[in-house]
Parts: sequence; structure tokens; C-alpha cells
Amino acid sequence: MNHDEAQILRIAVPSDEPGGLDAARSGHFGRSPCFTIVDLIDDVMVNVLVVPNARHGKGDGCITPVLILGENLVDVVSSPASAAGRCSPACRPACASSPARTGPTCAR
Repeated sequence: MNHDEAQILRIAVPSDEPGGLDAARSGHFGRSPCFTIVDLIDDVMVNVLVVPNARHGKGDGCITPVLILGENLVDVVSSPASAAGRCSPACRPACASSPARTGPTCAR
């Protein structure tokens, strides 16, 4: 099976700048400077990219970063909030409407 036929799992990690595999994980999903996105095929890393986050405004419920991750076809979000199995109250509506999985099934 080649990479075109394989199932890619795309994981996003809210990251401090400059992003990438050596960057620290950001403590806040919505206000992270960027997202490090890792593609896995059969548990093997095949691609890494860094996507800048647009700062969300007060009261927008984190919809801006959720849309960014949706545009980048992210499957799973790993963040301090999702590692605990929850979104912050402000982000819950956006997380609930996202096609990305959050919660205890995340990569940690």
C-alpha cells in the first residue's frame, strides 16, 4: 500500500513559537501562537507542518482556531484541556461542532 492509499491520522498540537517537534506545547488552545500538525500512517510520522493560529477574540468561543484546524483536515487535537477530557467552557461550542476529535481519545 502506498501513502496515497493509506489512512493518514492528522494530529494537531497547540504549540509555542516557533512550532515544530521541538516546540513546547502551548497551555491554551485558543491563544496558542501556532499548531504543530503531525501526519501518521500506521503509527509512523510521515509529515510535520506548522500552521499559525489567528488570535480569537473575546466571546468568539475559540471558533477561529477550530476553523483553522478544520481547513487543515485535522483528525485529533492534543492539548492540555483535551488531555483532561474537556474543553474550556468558552471553547465547548466550537469544539462540539468541530469534526476533529477531542477528549480522552487524543494523542498525549
